[in-house]
This record gives sequence, C-alpha cells and structure tokens, in this order.
Amino acid sequence: MSILIIWLAAVVALCNGCDIDQVKSLAPKHLSGGWSQAADYSNADIEALMQHAANAEGATNQGVVKGLQVTEAYTQVVAGTNYCIRFSAAGSCSGDRCQSVMGCVAGGFKPLGATATVTSNNVQCPPACNITEVRENSKKGLMGGWRSGSSNDVDQLHEMVYKIAGVRKGSPNEVYTQVVAGTNYCMSFQSGGFEDCKEGSCSPLTCVASGHLPLPVDGQPASLQQIGVRCQPAMLLKGSVGEVSGMDNAGSSSRKIFLASVLTVPFVAMVVA
Repeated sequence: MSILIIWLAAVVALCNGCDIDQVKSLAPKHLSGGWSQAADYSNADIEALMQHAANAEGATNQGVVKGLQVTEAYTQVVAGTNYCIRFSAAGSCSGDRCQSVMGCVAGGFKPLGATATVTSNNVQCPPACNITEVRENSKKGLMGGWRSGSSNDVDQLHEMVYKIAGVRKGSPNEVYTQVVAGTNYCMSFQSGGFEDCKEGSCSPLTCVASGHLPLPVDGQPASLQQIGVRCQPAMLLKGSVGEVSGMDNAGSSSRKIFLASVLTVPFVAMVVA
C-alpha cells in the first residue's frame, strides 16, 4: 500500500505542472514508473522544454523573456515521458537588454512517437522576497515577524540559489528569518557575475533570495522549498546606467544586461505584517 501511495504521489506531482520539491524527494526511491534525475541536462528534449516554457504565456506574464540554463531536471516514463525542470531565465527585457535573472520551474510531457515533441505546462517563477520590506519589518520586533540573523540552513539556501540563477557564489549581505509553520528565509548577497562569464570580464551582481523550510514530518528533516531568486547587475556608480556582457551557455554570443540602479521584486510567497 505504501508503495502505491508513493507512486500516486509521483503521478500527482505533475497534474498541475510540477512540484519540483516533491519530485526531487521521490527520485532517490527509484520506483518502477517513478521519477529519476536526468543524466544529461543538455538533452535536446530538456533544452526544448526550457525554451518552450520560457515562451509560454504563463512565463511571459511573470516577466520571463528567455531561458538561459537548466539547473535541475527529472524524468518519468508514463505512456511517454514527463519532465520536471528548474531553469534560470532572463526577465524584464527590452530587446536584448535584460534587468534580471530568475529561477523558474516547469513541467512538460512528450508523448510516444517518432515525430512527437515536448510541451510545457504551468510555468512558475517564484518571486524573491522584498528585502526592503523585510528589513523594515524586522525593526518592529513583531511576534511572528522577521528577525535579523543567520542559521545553518542559510548556507543551504545560498548554495541552491546561486545554482538556480546560474551565477557565481558570493557572500551574504543580509539574512532574515521568520517562523511561520517552519521557517521563512530572506537574504541578499553579492555575486562575482554569471557562472559562464570569462575571467576578467565578469560584472558583479546583486541578488535577493528567499525560501521556506517546513517543520519536520515524522521526525524526518524537511528540505528547503519555495525558493525564489532574482539577480541583477550591481550599480557601477550612483545613478549610472550602462551595459555589461557575459558569454551565453554556448560561449558564442553575448547576454546583454541593462543596469538598473534599484532592484525591485514582488513579494507574494510570504506576507509581511
């Protein structure tokens, strides 16, 4: 019975897109007909899914313009192949100039057949926390509000978000926590630039990230969920606007980023009192 329940959970995980946190927890169980981690993230179908997801109406409504790099990918063979991926995407673009990089999740399906193609469904790009609002809330000392401080889980969040956004790991600037049915996290950090930029031509980035760590279940520790991240070029000079370039994944063309002096992101996942 327990195996059937786990298998049903694996199927349900894709009914409304894909719950990548649930899929990730199911993959190591290696169930027959269950999810498994993809061996090659550059697989043509996975790349096609990322681009299809980035162009989907749900993604463009969230400010996505183009997919940049797949950072996690899982597959499930059920009368075809289900896909669940996490990818970094460029957002808030005008032409080839983009203000931000974000982490998105998308589910997809490729039916059987030699001419079948993969399509995406329910693309989600979780918003990062609004660091300004969180900072101000922490000063009020409210019960159930945000608190300035760090914990061991912040290192885990930091490790995950820099991979999700495809940027180099940097040092946290601010860290805030909020206890609500687990722990919410909000942090800002500096990055040395895009992961694939050439040495000597990397431009610094300012990033904001958030996540939620649920309470343990049956004594088993939970993993971070609802991870949102936004990165954009750090301001060179006060009030300055300019352009920087970083090599794309193929290493052949430039990814132009429009420098904005203020990072503003919507705050939806966690409510600030």
